[in-house]
Amino acid sequence: MSELFLVRHGQASFGMPDYDVLSAMGVEQARALGRFFSARNVVFDHAWSGTLRRHVTTAHGLFEGYGRALPLEHTPSLNEYDFDDLLDSASGDDGGVKTEARDRVAYRNELKRAFTLLTTRRLEHVAESWDSFSARVAGALALARGSKRQRVLVISSGGVIGTMMQQILKAPSVAAVDLCLQLANTSVCRVRFEESHGSMVSFNCTAHLDGPESAARTTYL
Repeated sequence: MSELFLVRHGQASFGMPDYDVLSAMGVEQARALGRFFSARNVVFDHAWSGTLRRHVTTAHGLFEGYGRALPLEHTPSLNEYDFDDLLDSASGDDGGVKTEARDRVAYRNELKRAFTLLTTRRLEHVAESWDSFSARVAGALALARGSKRQRVLVISSGGVIGTMMQQILKAPSVAAVDLCLQLANTSVCRVRFEESHGSMVSFNCTAHLDGPESAARTTYL
């Protein structure tokens, strides 16, 4: 039996020129998760992350809170879908609402619409088709659980983790959209595998952010 802890990265820099940089809140979210794991004596055998800066910074912040570094490998198969390209394709030009936009609600609504079009295969001119992305995510999932390591930490992004959960639940492709958009920054999804069968143990857990300031510490973009 193996177990995966799927962690979405900390809050990034929405509305700034480089979204891929964690905000100060994002770094603290990662440290808080590390402290949460350490306080509960959760022991990991290995860790994987994507190669994006927000993935790697989240990993190191988590390790700081955890009190020690873990063996960490990086793979681009855990990198997020290019949502700016998706929004361009869905809008038909370069006028889509991107991460530089200040209106988070408008961005989220447009992303939901565009991601739905992608998962239902109603977009043609995209850099990565839904079938290609889904296959990439399935490969990342197999890579993370493919060794004999029993408990593995995986740090990635909402689109990847939402799609992993959709695959594990054997849900329709479009279910990945809602699963993705529910994921808070540094939320944890636990999946247990026995032989080839995966079961969801928990979804979008943010217990490490609980407390008097939990509303401010729980973010989604």
